[in-house]
Amino acid sequence: MGESVAGHIMRYAKLYVIKSLSKFYGCAGIRIGFIMAAAQAIKELKCFEPAWKLSSLYMAYMQRALENTAFIEQTQRLTASRRELLY
Repeated sequence: MGESVAGHIMRYAKLYVIKSLSKFYGCAGIRIGFIMAAAQAIKELKCFEPAWKLSSLYMAYMQRALENTAFIEQTQRLTASRRELLY
């Protein structure tokens, strides 16, 4: 797996890292993700933020999913193993 550029966001004012959580957690219908960027860049994006974001059900689901670190670790190991097998 490639290395993320997320560690460099403080060096570059216009570097945005956009991640989707939908596929990893098997919740394509929720369409949830996040943006990482320098604080000023995020502040500038706020004016484009929709008034309605996520329902409380979706937020609760994703909160529980993100807390499940065992699932995250297991899935990353399995993905790496299968990637190597395919290679």
